[in-house]
Amino acid sequence: MTRASAIDEGEGPAIAAARWHERLTSDPRPADLEAFDSWCSADPANAAAFARIEWASALARSFGSEPDIMALRHETLARVVMRGHAAMPWRTVAGMAASLVLAGGTLWWTLSARPEPRAATGIAMIAEGPTRSFGTRVGERLNVVLEDGSELRLDTGTTVRVRYTAGARRLALVRGQALFDVAKAPARPFTVAVAGRTVTAHGTRFNVRYDERAMEVALVEGVVTVAKLGDKPARQVTMRPNDRLVATGRGVSVRHYADLGRFLSWTRGVIQFDDVPLADAVREFNRYNAVPVLLDARAGAIRISGSFPTHGSAGFAEAMQAAFPVRMHRSAGGQIFLSYRD
Repeated sequence: MTRASAIDEGEGPAIAAARWHERLTSDPRPADLEAFDSWCSADPANAAAFARIEWASALARSFGSEPDIMALRHETLARVVMRGHAAMPWRTVAGMAASLVLAGGTLWWTLSARPEPRAATGIAMIAEGPTRSFGTRVGERLNVVLEDGSELRLDTGTTVRVRYTAGARRLALVRGQALFDVAKAPARPFTVAVAGRTVTAHGTRFNVRYDERAMEVALVEGVVTVAKLGDKPARQVTMRPNDRLVATGRGVSVRHYADLGRFLSWTRGVIQFDDVPLADAVREFNRYNAVPVLLDARAGAIRISGSFPTHGSAGFAEAMQAAFPVRMHRSAGGQIFLSYRD
């Protein structure tokens, strides 16, 4: 029996989904992903069970320290072990516990859920219907699973609006950055409106960012077309994998990269810089932190490279002080300032 096929034999959807969740969060192999797709396609109950596990896991992380949740989790785990499942991996047991917690808390979550949740990470599920808005505050990230299986990953300070109809999937990136993983449905176009342009996906995965400086599209796989509202089809830009499009008031440019990793590192909670002015690095870092780092012009002109966690203003400033000719200062109110050190 292969590793990929050993999960779903003789198990109900809930237990199999918990096992799949454990496997897919621990360095899955290509064969695992193919087997998982087959398992989901075999029965709608399988896909629904996995979605519940994902959702429950997010809730468990968000509310894991609440006394009532902790008590219910401990009770559930104790029952699972007593029934002879002690040999299961911890994440599998935790996923089962989370699914049971969700079963008792679905009504509460439905009544209290907001389009812009407070949790730092999570998963929301929406169905076809009126326009919905999903957003994150500073320092938050959010995963959104749409009714067709498409997935959105929202970065810090991001707002996305979604409207699904029988014939079209229309989204709008109002601000921030999001990664779109689009389910294939050729008869139902998937279009993202952003900054006076449209990005039309053709069963693909792409990242879109919009701020006061530019609109950017980075294509991971598949094909997308980018068009300015009102333009003729001949002026559309067709992008290929590893292309990155940047649109500013001065025009549009497209560049091909060997690897888009540094433009997607935010999905791992990391910012990567490659020979950029410290002023630009600080501006990017401040997007993720409520306490911004300030600096003088001379310090801002220093060029840096490296990878840094998105959170922790003090840690970032201390790293700059250790590696570059800058000095870190703290105000009485906790403000952090970097100045050039002669």
